[in-house]
Amino acid sequence: MSPAVPIAYLYGDDDFGLDRGAADVAATLETGAGSLGPLEHWRVRGDEIDQAALAERVATAPLFGGGT
Repeated sequence: MSPAVPIAYLYGDDDFGLDRGAADVAATLETGAGSLGPLEHWRVRGDEIDQAALAERVATAPLFGGGT
């Protein structure tokens, strides 16, 4: 049986609240039991990136670390 994978789904139109929520999740993952170490923070808005670039970023995350 593989270990549980922490997932956070944040949505809405309050950029400040979304950033704060993401920072809270990252802090928990960085310092909690089974810490993943420092995480890379990458922020992009949906209207600033195309689908292909986003898919490439998500697909290659395990290759470059940072917990993305």
